[in-house]
Amino acid sequence: MAKIKIRDESGDRKYFTQIPNMIVNHSTAYEQSLYLIMKRLAGENGSCYASLNFLSKKMGIHKTTVSKTITKLLNRNWVKEAEKKQVRGGQVRQFIIVDLWKANIKEYESGAKMTTSTESGAVVDESGAVVDGSGAKSDTKKSYEEDNEEHHATPKVVAVEKPFNLEEEIDKLVEGKVEHLSIIGLYIDIKELKPTNRAQFSSIIKRNSRVACAIKGYAREQIINTMSLLAKYADFKWTIESVGKFIDNPDEIKKLKK
Repeated sequence: MAKIKIRDESGDRKYFTQIPNMIVNHSTAYEQSLYLIMKRLAGENGSCYASLNFLSKKMGIHKTTVSKTITKLLNRNWVKEAEKKQVRGGQVRQFIIVDLWKANIKEYESGAKMTTSTESGAVVDESGAVVDGSGAKSDTKKSYEEDNEEHHATPKVVAVEKPFNLEEEIDKLVEGKVEHLSIIGLYIDIKELKPTNRAQFSSIIKRNSRVACAIKGYAREQIINTMSLLAKYADFKWTIESVGKFIDNPDEIKKLKK
Protein backbone atom coordinates (compact mmCIF):
# COMPACT_ATOMS: atom_id res chain seq x y z
CA MET A 1 0.00 0.00 0.00
CA ALA A 2 1.38 3.42 -0.97
CA LYS A 3 2.44 5.53 2.00
CA ILE A 4 3.87 8.98 2.49
CA LYS A 5 6.35 10.18 5.07
CA ILE A 6 5.84 13.56 6.69
CA ARG A 7 8.53 15.57 8.52
CA ASP A 8 7.67 18.67 10.55
CA GLU A 9 10.42 21.30 10.88
CA SER A 10 8.21 24.07 12.24
CA GLY A 11 9.44 23.60 15.82
CA ASP A 12 6.19 23.49 17.83
CA ARG A 13 5.23 19.82 17.65
CA LYS A 14 6.52 18.91 21.12
CA TYR A 15 3.76 20.75 22.95
CA PHE A 16 0.64 21.18 20.81
CA THR A 17 -0.62 21.33 17.25
CA GLN A 18 -0.90 24.89 15.96
CA ILE A 19 -1.36 26.30 12.47
CA PRO A 20 -0.69 29.86 11.23
CA ASN A 21 -3.59 32.24 10.58
CA MET A 22 -2.38 32.70 7.01
CA ILE A 23 -3.36 29.08 6.34
CA VAL A 24 -6.73 29.37 8.06
CA ASN A 25 -7.56 32.56 6.14
CA HIS A 26 -6.23 31.61 2.71
CA SER A 27 -7.19 27.97 2.16
CA THR A 28 -10.08 25.60 1.62
CA ALA A 29 -11.47 23.34 4.34
CA TYR A 30 -9.71 20.35 2.78
CA GLU A 31 -6.35 22.14 2.74
CA GLN A 32 -6.76 23.16 6.38
CA SER A 33 -7.76 19.65 7.40
CA LEU A 34 -4.87 17.94 5.62
CA TYR A 35 -2.30 20.47 6.86
CA LEU A 36 -3.48 20.06 10.46
CA ILE A 37 -3.45 16.25 10.23
CA MET A 38 0.06 16.25 8.73
CA LYS A 39 1.34 18.45 11.55
CA ARG A 40 -0.44 16.33 14.15
CA LEU A 41 0.97 13.10 12.75
CA ALA A 42 4.56 14.35 12.76
CA GLY A 43 6.18 12.90 15.91
CA GLU A 44 9.01 14.04 18.16
CA ASN A 45 11.52 13.58 15.34
CA GLY A 46 9.25 15.47 12.97
CA SER A 47 8.28 12.56 10.73
CA CYS A 48 5.70 9.80 10.38
CA TYR A 49 4.08 7.45 7.88
CA ALA A 50 0.51 7.74 6.63
CA SER A 51 -1.26 6.00 3.77
CA LEU A 52 -3.67 7.79 1.46
CA ASN A 53 -6.37 5.45 2.75
CA PHE A 54 -5.68 6.59 6.32
CA LEU A 55 -5.75 10.27 5.38
CA SER A 56 -8.89 9.71 3.32
CA LYS A 57 -10.68 8.11 6.28
CA LYS A 58 -9.42 10.76 8.69
CA MET A 59 -10.61 13.63 6.46
CA GLY A 60 -13.82 11.91 5.40
CA ILE A 61 -13.12 12.34 1.68
CA HIS A 62 -12.06 10.22 -1.30
CA LYS A 63 -8.34 9.46 -1.55
CA THR A 64 -8.27 11.02 -5.02
CA THR A 65 -9.19 14.31 -3.37
CA VAL A 66 -6.48 13.75 -0.74
CA SER A 67 -3.89 13.44 -3.53
CA LYS A 68 -5.16 16.61 -5.20
CA THR A 69 -5.06 18.45 -1.86
CA ILE A 70 -1.44 17.36 -1.27
CA THR A 71 -0.59 18.87 -4.67
CA LYS A 72 -2.28 22.12 -3.66
CA LEU A 73 -0.25 22.33 -0.44
CA LEU A 74 2.90 21.77 -2.48
CA ASN A 75 1.92 24.48 -4.98
CA ARG A 76 1.30 26.91 -2.13
CA ASN A 77 4.77 26.09 -0.70
CA TRP A 78 3.23 25.19 2.67
CA VAL A 79 4.84 21.75 2.45
CA LYS A 80 7.68 20.55 0.28
CA GLU A 81 8.55 17.11 -1.03
CA ALA A 82 11.93 15.62 -0.14
CA GLU A 83 13.65 12.58 -1.60
CA LYS A 84 11.73 9.34 -1.34
CA LYS A 85 12.54 7.30 1.75
CA GLN A 86 13.57 3.65 1.43
CA VAL A 87 11.54 1.41 3.74
CA ARG A 88 10.76 -2.27 3.95
CA GLY A 89 8.75 -3.18 0.88
CA GLY A 90 9.74 -0.20 -1.24
CA GLN A 91 9.82 3.58 -1.06
CA VAL A 92 7.51 6.19 0.46
CA ARG A 93 6.98 9.82 -0.44
CA GLN A 94 8.46 12.17 2.12
CA PHE A 95 7.10 15.63 2.91
CA ILE A 96 8.50 18.45 5.00
CA ILE A 97 6.23 21.00 6.65
CA VAL A 98 7.65 24.44 5.85
CA ASP A 99 8.22 26.88 8.70
CA LEU A 100 5.68 29.64 7.95
CA TRP A 101 5.75 31.42 11.28
CA LYS A 102 7.96 34.34 10.21
CA ALA A 103 5.77 34.99 7.17
CA ASN A 104 2.64 34.65 9.31
CA ILE A 105 3.90 37.12 11.93
CA LYS A 106 4.91 39.59 9.24
CA GLU A 107 1.43 39.43 7.68
CA TYR A 108 -0.56 39.73 10.89
CA GLU A 109 1.71 41.71 13.20
CA SER A 110 -0.21 44.77 14.47
CA GLY A 111 -1.26 46.52 17.69
CA ALA A 112 2.26 47.43 18.81
CA LYS A 113 2.51 48.83 22.36
CA MET A 114 -1.07 47.74 23.15
CA THR A 115 -2.03 46.36 26.54
CA THR A 116 -5.22 44.85 27.96
CA SER A 117 -7.09 46.37 30.86
CA THR A 118 -7.27 43.87 33.74
CA GLU A 119 -10.75 45.02 34.79
CA SER A 120 -12.76 45.26 31.58
CA GLY A 121 -10.61 43.42 29.05
CA ALA A 122 -10.74 46.47 26.77
CA VAL A 123 -7.68 47.07 24.60
CA VAL A 124 -5.98 50.38 25.37
CA ASP A 125 -2.83 52.12 24.21
CA GLU A 126 -0.22 53.80 26.38
CA SER A 127 -2.34 56.95 26.75
CA GLY A 128 -5.30 55.00 28.13
CA ALA A 129 -7.56 55.60 25.11
CA VAL A 130 -9.73 52.70 23.98
CA VAL A 131 -8.52 51.20 20.70
CA ASP A 132 -10.74 49.31 18.28
CA GLY A 133 -9.78 46.13 16.36
CA SER A 134 -8.05 48.10 13.60
CA GLY A 135 -5.81 50.01 16.03
CA ALA A 136 -7.70 53.32 15.62
CA LYS A 137 -8.66 55.35 18.72
CA SER A 138 -12.36 55.51 19.51
CA ASP A 139 -14.59 57.38 21.95
CA THR A 140 -15.57 55.07 24.83
CA LYS A 141 -19.06 56.55 25.38
CA LYS A 142 -19.87 56.61 21.68
CA SER A 143 -18.70 53.03 21.26
CA TYR A 144 -20.85 51.90 24.17
CA GLU A 145 -23.95 53.62 22.79
CA GLU A 146 -23.41 52.17 19.32
CA ASP A 147 -22.85 48.70 20.72
CA ASN A 148 -25.95 48.97 22.92
CA GLU A 149 -28.05 50.14 19.95
CA GLU A 150 -26.76 47.32 17.81
CA HIS A 151 -27.48 44.80 20.56
CA HIS A 152 -31.18 45.75 20.69
CA ALA A 153 -31.63 46.17 16.93
CA THR A 154 -33.66 43.67 14.94
CA PRO A 155 -31.21 41.10 13.55
CA LYS A 156 -30.82 41.06 9.77
CA VAL A 157 -30.74 37.75 7.98
CA VAL A 158 -28.84 37.64 4.72
CA ALA A 159 -28.94 34.51 2.57
CA VAL A 160 -25.61 33.84 0.92
CA GLU A 161 -25.25 30.96 -1.50
CA LYS A 162 -22.16 28.87 -0.90
CA PRO A 163 -19.75 29.11 -3.87
CA PHE A 164 -19.65 26.06 -6.14
CA ASN A 165 -16.71 23.79 -5.28
CA LEU A 166 -16.30 20.89 -7.71
CA GLU A 167 -14.14 18.72 -5.44
CA GLU A 168 -16.57 19.03 -2.55
CA GLU A 169 -19.55 18.20 -4.78
CA ILE A 170 -17.76 15.14 -6.21
CA ASP A 171 -16.94 13.91 -2.71
CA LYS A 172 -20.56 14.29 -1.63
CA LEU A 173 -21.59 12.00 -4.48
CA VAL A 174 -18.78 9.46 -4.09
CA GLU A 175 -19.08 9.16 -0.31
CA GLY A 176 -22.88 9.33 -0.29
CA LYS A 177 -25.25 6.42 0.28
CA VAL A 178 -27.07 6.70 -3.07
CA GLU A 179 -25.26 4.14 -5.19
CA HIS A 180 -25.95 5.45 -8.70
CA LEU A 181 -24.95 8.99 -7.63
CA SER A 182 -21.70 7.59 -6.23
CA ILE A 183 -21.01 6.02 -9.65
CA ILE A 184 -21.63 9.36 -11.36
CA GLY A 185 -19.24 11.04 -8.91
CA LEU A 186 -16.53 8.52 -9.78
CA TYR A 187 -17.21 9.08 -13.48
CA ILE A 188 -16.82 12.87 -13.15
CA ASP A 189 -13.64 12.44 -11.11
CA ILE A 190 -11.90 9.77 -13.21
CA LYS A 191 -12.86 11.31 -16.56
CA GLU A 192 -11.81 14.72 -15.18
CA LEU A 193 -14.95 16.53 -16.27
CA LYS A 194 -14.88 20.21 -15.32
CA PRO A 195 -18.36 21.68 -14.76
CA THR A 196 -17.95 25.23 -13.54
CA ASN A 197 -21.27 25.72 -11.77
CA ARG A 198 -24.11 23.81 -10.10
CA ALA A 199 -26.32 23.95 -13.19
CA GLN A 200 -23.70 22.15 -15.31
CA PHE A 201 -23.00 19.70 -12.49
CA SER A 202 -26.70 18.89 -12.07
CA SER A 203 -27.03 18.44 -15.84
CA ILE A 204 -24.30 15.76 -15.82
CA ILE A 205 -26.07 13.94 -12.99
CA LYS A 206 -29.42 14.06 -14.77
CA ARG A 207 -28.00 12.80 -18.09
CA ASN A 208 -26.23 9.85 -16.47
CA SER A 209 -28.66 8.72 -13.78
CA ARG A 210 -30.39 6.04 -15.88
CA VAL A 211 -27.21 4.36 -17.15
CA ALA A 212 -25.58 4.59 -13.69
CA CYS A 213 -28.53 2.70 -12.20
CA ALA A 214 -27.92 -0.09 -14.73
CA ILE A 215 -24.48 -0.93 -13.26
CA LYS A 216 -25.02 -0.20 -9.57
CA GLY A 217 -25.11 -3.92 -8.82
CA TYR A 218 -21.38 -4.24 -9.56
CA ALA A 219 -18.68 -3.83 -6.90
CA ARG A 220 -17.16 -0.37 -6.67
CA GLU A 221 -13.68 -1.81 -7.35
CA GLN A 222 -14.91 -3.24 -10.67
CA ILE A 223 -16.45 0.07 -11.66
CA ILE A 224 -13.35 2.08 -10.74
CA ASN A 225 -11.08 -0.40 -12.55
CA THR A 226 -13.21 -0.30 -15.72
CA MET A 227 -13.38 3.50 -15.71
CA SER A 228 -9.63 3.79 -15.14
CA LEU A 229 -8.90 1.44 -18.06
CA LEU A 230 -11.24 3.37 -20.34
CA ALA A 231 -9.56 6.64 -19.34
CA LYS A 232 -6.20 5.14 -20.25
CA TYR A 233 -6.93 3.13 -23.40
CA ALA A 234 -10.20 4.25 -24.99
CA ASP A 235 -9.84 5.87 -28.41
CA PHE A 236 -13.36 7.30 -28.21
CA LYS A 237 -15.36 9.51 -25.87
CA TRP A 238 -16.35 6.91 -23.31
CA THR A 239 -19.34 7.27 -21.02
CA ILE A 240 -20.94 5.39 -18.13
CA GLU A 241 -22.75 3.37 -20.80
CA SER A 242 -19.29 2.30 -22.02
CA VAL A 243 -18.49 1.12 -18.49
CA GLY A 244 -21.54 -1.15 -18.62
CA LYS A 245 -20.41 -2.54 -21.95
CA PHE A 246 -16.87 -3.47 -20.83
CA ILE A 247 -17.25 -4.15 -17.11
CA ASP A 248 -17.61 -7.92 -17.56
CA ASN A 249 -14.60 -8.07 -19.91
CA PRO A 250 -12.23 -5.27 -18.84
CA ASP A 251 -9.27 -6.90 -20.62
CA GLU A 252 -10.92 -6.01 -23.93
CA ILE A 253 -10.32 -2.34 -23.13
CA LYS A 254 -6.56 -2.84 -23.26
CA LYS A 255 -6.89 -3.83 -26.91
CA LEU A 256 -8.14 -0.34 -27.72
CA LYS A 257 -5.68 2.26 -28.91
CA LYS A 258 -6.06 5.69 -27.42
